[in-house]
Amino acid sequence: MSDARQSRIAAVALAVGALALMLAAVHKAAGPFVKPPPIEQVIQDKARSMYDRALDALRGTDSPPPPVRPKHDVDQIVSGAAAGLGALAVALALIAYARRESLRASAAAAILGVAAMPWQLGLGVIVAMFFIAATTASIGRTQGPAPPD
Repeated sequence: MSDARQSRIAAVALAVGALALMLAAVHKAAGPFVKPPPIEQVIQDKARSMYDRALDALRGTDSPPPPVRPKHDVDQIVSGAAAGLGALAVALALIAYARRESLRASAAAAILGVAAMPWQLGLGVIVAMFFIAATTASIGRTQGPAPPD
Protein backbone atom coordinates (compact mmCIF):
# COMPACT_ATOMS: atom_id res chain seq x y z
CA MET A 1 0.00 0.00 0.00
CA SER A 2 1.37 3.46 -0.84
CA ASP A 3 2.18 6.00 1.85
CA ALA A 4 -0.39 8.47 0.51
CA ARG A 5 -3.13 5.89 0.79
CA GLN A 6 -2.11 4.97 4.31
CA SER A 7 -2.31 8.57 5.53
CA ARG A 8 -5.91 9.31 4.56
CA ILE A 9 -7.15 9.96 8.10
CA ALA A 10 -4.10 12.07 8.88
CA ALA A 11 -4.71 14.14 5.74
CA VAL A 12 -8.34 14.69 6.70
CA ALA A 13 -7.22 15.62 10.21
CA LEU A 14 -4.75 18.13 8.76
CA ALA A 15 -7.45 19.69 6.60
CA VAL A 16 -9.92 19.91 9.49
CA GLY A 17 -7.25 21.35 11.80
CA ALA A 18 -6.22 23.94 9.23
CA LEU A 19 -9.86 24.89 8.67
CA ALA A 20 -10.42 25.24 12.41
CA LEU A 21 -7.32 27.39 12.84
CA MET A 22 -8.27 29.62 9.90
CA LEU A 23 -11.81 30.02 11.26
CA ALA A 24 -10.49 30.95 14.70
CA ALA A 25 -7.92 33.36 13.26
CA VAL A 26 -10.44 35.12 11.02
CA HIS A 27 -12.91 35.39 13.88
CA LYS A 28 -10.33 36.95 16.18
CA ALA A 29 -8.88 39.21 13.47
CA ALA A 30 -12.25 40.45 12.21
CA GLY A 31 -13.34 41.17 15.74
CA PRO A 32 -16.74 40.49 17.21
CA PHE A 33 -19.41 40.42 14.53
CA VAL A 34 -22.10 41.49 17.00
CA LYS A 35 -21.02 44.63 18.80
CA PRO A 36 -21.69 44.54 22.54
CA PRO A 37 -23.68 47.44 23.96
CA PRO A 38 -21.65 50.25 25.54
CA ILE A 39 -20.84 49.80 29.21
CA GLU A 40 -22.85 52.90 30.11
CA GLN A 41 -25.97 51.34 28.58
CA VAL A 42 -25.41 48.06 30.45
CA ILE A 43 -24.96 49.87 33.78
CA GLN A 44 -28.02 52.03 33.13
CA ASP A 45 -30.16 48.98 32.29
CA LYS A 46 -29.00 47.10 35.41
CA ALA A 47 -29.61 50.10 37.67
CA ARG A 48 -33.10 50.62 36.21
CA SER A 49 -33.91 46.92 36.65
CA MET A 50 -32.72 46.94 40.28
CA TYR A 51 -34.72 50.11 40.98
CA ASP A 52 -37.89 48.64 39.45
CA ARG A 53 -37.48 45.38 41.38
CA ALA A 54 -36.94 47.26 44.64
CA LEU A 55 -40.12 49.31 44.06
CA ASP A 56 -42.07 46.17 43.20
CA ALA A 57 -40.80 44.47 46.36
CA LEU A 58 -41.83 47.46 48.50
CA ARG A 59 -45.28 47.52 46.91
CA GLY A 60 -45.64 43.78 47.35
CA THR A 61 -46.26 43.09 43.68
CA ASP A 62 -44.53 40.54 41.50
CA SER A 63 -41.97 41.96 39.18
CA PRO A 64 -42.06 40.89 35.53
CA PRO A 65 -39.37 38.44 34.49
CA PRO A 66 -36.28 39.97 32.91
CA PRO A 67 -36.24 40.10 29.11
CA VAL A 68 -34.92 36.96 27.48
CA ARG A 69 -31.70 37.40 25.54
CA PRO A 70 -31.04 35.28 22.49
CA LYS A 71 -29.23 32.10 23.45
CA HIS A 72 -26.59 32.22 20.76
CA ASP A 73 -25.13 34.98 18.67
CA VAL A 74 -22.88 34.74 15.65
CA ASP A 75 -19.70 35.10 17.73
CA GLN A 76 -20.60 32.18 19.97
CA ILE A 77 -21.48 30.01 16.98
CA VAL A 78 -18.21 30.78 15.16
CA SER A 79 -16.15 30.27 18.30
CA GLY A 80 -17.90 27.00 19.05
CA ALA A 81 -17.46 25.80 15.48
CA ALA A 82 -13.73 26.54 15.61
CA ALA A 83 -13.38 24.69 18.92
CA GLY A 84 -15.44 21.76 17.64
CA LEU A 85 -13.40 21.46 14.45
CA GLY A 86 -10.21 21.68 16.52
CA ALA A 87 -11.39 18.86 18.77
CA LEU A 88 -12.34 16.81 15.71
CA ALA A 89 -8.87 17.37 14.24
CA VAL A 90 -7.24 16.18 17.46
CA ALA A 91 -9.47 13.10 17.58
CA LEU A 92 -8.73 12.26 13.95
CA ALA A 93 -5.01 12.80 14.56
CA LEU A 94 -5.12 10.34 17.46
CA ILE A 95 -6.97 7.81 15.31
CA ALA A 96 -4.41 8.26 12.53
CA TYR A 97 -1.57 7.81 15.02
CA ALA A 98 -3.21 4.68 16.41
CA ARG A 99 -3.48 3.28 12.87
CA ARG A 100 0.27 3.92 12.43
CA GLU A 101 -0.20 6.52 9.74
CA SER A 102 2.31 9.30 9.14
CA LEU A 103 3.60 10.56 12.47
CA ARG A 104 4.38 14.00 11.06
CA ALA A 105 0.91 14.46 9.61
CA SER A 106 -0.73 13.20 12.79
CA ALA A 107 1.36 15.49 14.99
CA ALA A 108 0.77 18.50 12.74
CA ALA A 109 -2.98 17.87 12.75
CA ALA A 110 -3.00 17.57 16.54
CA ILE A 111 -1.05 20.82 16.89
CA LEU A 112 -3.41 22.64 14.51
CA GLY A 113 -6.43 21.33 16.38
CA VAL A 114 -5.07 22.24 19.80
CA ALA A 115 -4.10 25.71 18.58
CA ALA A 116 -7.58 26.32 17.17
CA MET A 117 -9.55 25.27 20.23
CA PRO A 118 -8.89 28.29 22.40
CA TRP A 119 -7.08 30.58 19.92
CA GLN A 120 -5.28 32.76 22.46
CA LEU A 121 -4.40 29.90 24.77
CA GLY A 122 -3.15 27.81 21.86
CA LEU A 123 -1.12 30.71 20.52
CA GLY A 124 0.31 31.27 23.99
CA VAL A 125 1.29 27.60 24.26
CA ILE A 126 3.02 27.71 20.87
CA VAL A 127 4.91 30.89 21.80
CA ALA A 128 5.90 29.32 25.12
CA MET A 129 7.13 26.18 23.35
CA PHE A 130 9.25 28.28 20.97
CA PHE A 131 10.61 30.27 23.93
CA ILE A 132 11.51 27.10 25.83
CA ALA A 133 13.16 25.60 22.73
CA ALA A 134 15.14 28.78 22.06
CA THR A 135 16.19 29.06 25.70
CA THR A 136 17.25 25.43 25.84
CA ALA A 137 19.23 25.78 22.63
CA SER A 138 20.97 28.93 23.85
CA ILE A 139 21.80 27.39 27.23
CA GLY A 140 23.20 24.32 25.49
CA ARG A 141 25.43 26.54 23.33
CA THR A 142 26.70 28.78 26.12
CA GLN A 143 27.74 25.92 28.35
CA GLY A 144 31.10 24.71 27.22
CA PRO A 145 33.09 21.83 28.56
CA ALA A 146 33.35 21.65 32.32
CA PRO A 147 36.45 23.33 33.77
CA PRO A 148 39.11 20.96 35.11
CA ASP A 149 39.16 20.42 38.85
